[in-house]
Amino acid sequence: MSHCHITATLTLKDSEMLLEAAESCADALPVRRKRSRGCRISRVTVDACSGKLIGREAGYYVTVEAGENTASDDVAAVLGLELASAVKGAGYGGGSILVVGLGNRQLTADSLGVLTVRRLEAMGKKGIMTFCPSVEGVTGYPSHIAVAALCKELKPALTLLVDTLTGSKPSAVGHSYQATTAGIRGGSGVGNSQPRLSSSELKMPTLAIGVPLVMTAHSLSSDMCKATKKPCSPMGELTLLAPAKLDLLVEECAHVIACAITALPR
Repeated sequence: MSHCHITATLTLKDSEMLLEAAESCADALPVRRKRSRGCRISRVTVDACSGKLIGREAGYYVTVEAGENTASDDVAAVLGLELASAVKGAGYGGGSILVVGLGNRQLTADSLGVLTVRRLEAMGKKGIMTFCPSVEGVTGYPSHIAVAALCKELKPALTLLVDTLTGSKPSAVGHSYQATTAGIRGGSGVGNSQPRLSSSELKMPTLAIGVPLVMTAHSLSSDMCKATKKPCSPMGELTLLAPAKLDLLVEECAHVIACAITALPR
């Protein structure tokens, strides 16, 4: 992995940490796992009580982890089925979909949401509306305000929020497609937390979708310390680590998510 210093807002911590927490209290939070078309699927439902226990918002969480040699079309097909199940559980029964591409197009690591929207626009699917609010550092206003205002005006049947995630494990970077009905809090993965965007705030079925494309140096050093059983030194400056050929990886992830979204009923 190469390193880069990014000051723009990224997103929430990835759900690998949630799955680890769920496994530590399996009686309260059973993780349902299966395999399909070369992908590993993990599902867990967090209620309010369990959420307080592990420090997570209540909701349904699903992770589709692509195998090293799994074709992108297979990943998109599996992800599409998982998204369909998740949005049905969130109360979506068909109708118009608003896809919000969160993040900063000027930063490759933070462009997943924007590139997903661009892919959808190129596909020209009916019933899908798109919006990219960018980030406050570029526009001068918080993205959550723009998203909430647009949802109130357009009243879509479903809102999908797509953004880059920060990962906790190197193996998840670029391979772990994650979705949750708990919404998304931009910037929490890099210590710059913003107000949450979720069904309760937007007053409609909402699903957040993302892929870890970077991880903090702190997370990587913590993993190494656990493996070697040595104490970790405290990390100061926030440094984000990104994989080589990140631009190609982001494009592939955006393609997979866009194809999965177009498979949703409308």
